Amino acid sequence: MTTINEIESVNWQVAVSGTGDIAEGISDIRQCVGIIITTSKGSDPLRPEFGTDIYKLVDKPVNVAAPAIVKEILTALQLWEPRIRVKRLVYTVDGSSILFDMFLELIINGDSAQILFEIDRLNSRPTDDFTGRGFSRGFSFGFK
Repeated sequence: MTTINEIESVNWQVAVSGTGDIAEGISDIRQCVGIIITTSKGSDPLRPEFGTDIYKLVDKPVNVAAPAIVKEILTALQLWEPRIRVKRLVYTVDGSSILFDMFLELIINGDSAQILFEIDRLNSRPTDDFTGRGFSRGFSFGFK
């Protein structure tokens, strides 16, 4: 656990994973990406366009839902996370789950990072491991 006196990165924020934790560097970016993807548009009163509408795609057929989710994610990240450039975002379908593999280029220092996450359209149990809490929007979301 990093404390406020041990912060080494210019990019940091309070981690949502636990009280007193700090997310910095790539952890900060992963947390921001997760928050952007899982926040429903309209749920932030001061930024009504913040987030995505992927929860609306839960009941759609996979061949319709997966490309629409990709579009939602790319649009939201381009608008709300200027520190990254999405180089690749591909998905595979496994039953009710859609596994996304996102490769990011970090603009702040030229590094690259890979983020794997899964959207399970049938399982609404909390499975995300970037926040320590679940989402009850009819699907579960989790980083791998």
